[in-house]
Amino acid sequence: MMHEDLINPEHYHLVSFGVNEAGIHAQQLASELQSGCVKDHADIYGGLPVSYAHILDHICHSWHQLWLTDGEYETQSDDLFSEMCDAVPNWTGHIYLTDNSDDLPDLDLRDPGGPDYWCNITAMADHLIRCRVLASSLSHQLASTRVLPPFGHLVNLYVRCLAELCWSWHVKFIPTHRIDELTADQKTAMGQTILDWPPKQRRVVPLDFHFGTFDPYQQSGVP
Repeated sequence: MMHEDLINPEHYHLVSFGVNEAGIHAQQLASELQSGCVKDHADIYGGLPVSYAHILDHICHSWHQLWLTDGEYETQSDDLFSEMCDAVPNWTGHIYLTDNSDDLPDLDLRDPGGPDYWCNITAMADHLIRCRVLASSLSHQLASTRVLPPFGHLVNLYVRCLAELCWSWHVKFIPTHRIDELTADQKTAMGQTILDWPPKQRRVVPLDFHFGTFDPYQQSGVP
């Protein structure tokens, strides 16, 4: 059962700030990719995962702020901050966390020699920019209205931001002309499959998972 009534509506500004930060870093990474930062196989599996992890941190942390009381937000520790960054809300109900950076169901559209000499920088950057646009749009909406959108709409925006981030990673070895061959099921799988980017301590949690110092369900009498 979803306890969306336990959201702290006054924390709209925290969501606005968090998703805006995610958007800023997505744009920065897109610009770095376009400038030629990926030169070989080591770059793909070295620094890039750290950058993707940082974007995901902001997305996850911004969501979990919604469920904190004002007091919990003001006194949150560094450890609590890290826990919220590492916990991926199960926005779709089918979020899949994997240790294998190339683990995708039924996906066989890659360039045969791709990982060793080629990477689809254009597609990766395009999806990061779309992630930035979605994040910036939500941030500006919250900043201007100072009201959270309906819960379902808010979840959908997070789903789309996450999907663009995941797609950006998973299309890295797929030639542009073959991306159009992806089926709807493959695209859905890509948008829900998250590499356990560093520090490899992530877990998938319910949308209303509470990181505070007390059990809000017990406090409110909600079963």
